[in-house]
Amino acid sequence: SAAAFQIGVWVYTVGTSATDIITATIDNLSVTGTGRGASDWAGMRFEDYSTGAGNRQDIDITACTLTDNLNRGIHVRGGNALVDIGTSTLTGNGKDAAAGQEGWGIYCGNTGSGNGSSVTVHNCYITNPATFTSSVVAMGTNGGTLNAYNNKLDRNGTTNWLAKNASASFGSFTANCNWWGSACSQGFQVSPDLISEPVTIDTWLVGNTDGAGTGFQPLDACRNNDAHITGPDEVCSMSTGNVYTTEAGRGTYNWLVDGGSITNGAGTNQITV
Repeated sequence: SAAAFQIGVWVYTVGTSATDIITATIDNLSVTGTGRGASDWAGMRFEDYSTGAGNRQDIDITACTLTDNLNRGIHVRGGNALVDIGTSTLTGNGKDAAAGQEGWGIYCGNTGSGNGSSVTVHNCYITNPATFTSSVVAMGTNGGTLNAYNNKLDRNGTTNWLAKNASASFGSFTANCNWWGSACSQGFQVSPDLISEPVTIDTWLVGNTDGAGTGFQPLDACRNNDAHITGPDEVCSMSTGNVYTTEAGRGTYNWLVDGGSITNGAGTNQITV
């Protein structure tokens, strides 16, 4: 049954020898319908419990499809696990997680005391389930180091998280140049807020146009698209010639002026009030 289907792919490392390394490329593989028996059940599971320095797992995941895995799509844990997830499609994972757990599309975890895995996610389509019995995170970390870029994320009509850092004590989550569903940060960090901090997002994709090739190949610009206005903070009543400027090259400009009127530059990046 689906409930007893624990793992599609499992890599497990232990021991003290730095020369015991598993290197693998997992390409064009589909995993669907793994169950929810425990917190680490997943379509793909990479766990490292080795000691000492040096990577023991060096895994590349390319052009794979993970769909409707009840607990997690991809689970990575352990300080010597290094996993690169690229050009893959993750849809509907984490909809019915193990008891007391959140569901995750991609989980980057630790084995305690800051011993966190290292995961890179890029050029992927990640879509949360439309229906669910547990809260869901599209991708995130709990004590690991996660770097995500050039991904297209979709909450699929829900209010579930698109990104989450579940541990502020150690590990990190950097997520620049992703499509979050809006060209402006107000649309994904304020109303609605789809990011559970601390997550570093300095820039983001301003569109979701997809180019040729495997996986999500963004064609739109990656930048901080929020407007920053320069001009006088205070002006005298009935004064004229007050100039306000924002970034150029942003398309259509709609200014709202309270207590005055625009005398020049309406529709451009610089107005006179």
